[in-house]
Amino acid sequence: GVLGTSRTRPRRCEGAGPVLFAVGGGSLFAIHGDCEAYDTRTDRWHVVASMSTRRARVGVAAVGNRLYAVGGYDGTSDLATVESYDPVTNTWQPEVSMGTRRSCLGVAALHGLLYSAGGYDGASCLNSAERYDPLTGTWTSVAAMSTRRRYVRVATLDGNLYAVGGYDSSSHLATVEKYEPQVNAWSSVASMLSRRSSAGVAVLEGALYVAGGNDGTSCLNSVERYSPKAGAWESVAPMNIRRSTHDLVAMDGWLYAVGGNDGSSSLNSIEKYNPRTNKWVAASCMFTRRSSVGVAVLELLNFPPPSSPTLSVSS
Repeated sequence: GVLGTSRTRPRRCEGAGPVLFAVGGGSLFAIHGDCEAYDTRTDRWHVVASMSTRRARVGVAAVGNRLYAVGGYDGTSDLATVESYDPVTNTWQPEVSMGTRRSCLGVAALHGLLYSAGGYDGASCLNSAERYDPLTGTWTSVAAMSTRRRYVRVATLDGNLYAVGGYDSSSHLATVEKYEPQVNAWSSVASMLSRRSSAGVAVLEGALYVAGGNDGTSCLNSVERYSPKAGAWESVAPMNIRRSTHDLVAMDGWLYAVGGNDGSSSLNSIEKYNPRTNKWVAASCMFTRRSSVGVAVLELLNFPPPSSPTLSVSS
């Protein structure tokens, strides 16, 4: 009877591996507080602890060995609250709130600090930005972007933050700006080939990738990448599915495009991009359809946590 129970199953010890977390989001008329995580080593999704607050249009990033869910929209109001996930205990705990309510914001980690930029406060599109020090539990305002950006995504490359596209309350943006923390200033870099709000943004092998989004007319499947050395954008292979309000993350040398909306419905599908072959292929689907989802990756030694059910879903 004891054989095969979780107590007697061998622990994975061959070193840490990356685990992708999909946090919150929405589908139809629901806003999700629940979360799930994907282990590439087993090609399985696992349900993990739910957040204390339901959050769509949320910003998610990893700092150290914790996951941070920042702001978002709970179905009633835009949020300033923040919570963090501890994968060892499989629990969420409250963190200090931002100075500003933000949904549809960009969030990224840099030098152990958490940055949030742009978004929507319930009344207007924002260009302000702030950063959080998890060690001191304090938010500090930093320089504002030159452009108000809602539905913006932010990524870290070469020690700088890049704020990509978005919506300024009148048009969908192709513009991109870069924040240098040493001088606390934003500057413009080359614009994308397409206007994009709600796109997926991630960094892989020294390049900034932007996938999908909305150009004001339609949901996109096109993908482009920016080389800081060349200072220019180029097109790469399009995704198999049109996606906006999804999230994009780099893991194991691949880019993963997670969930989103295809222009008519919320998605639970995942696809991954191989830069060596310039091709997108399907990966295992999530349990839950999630548009306006936040995604980040943690390197974990033991996964899943003991209290999470081991479920798998075929793609």
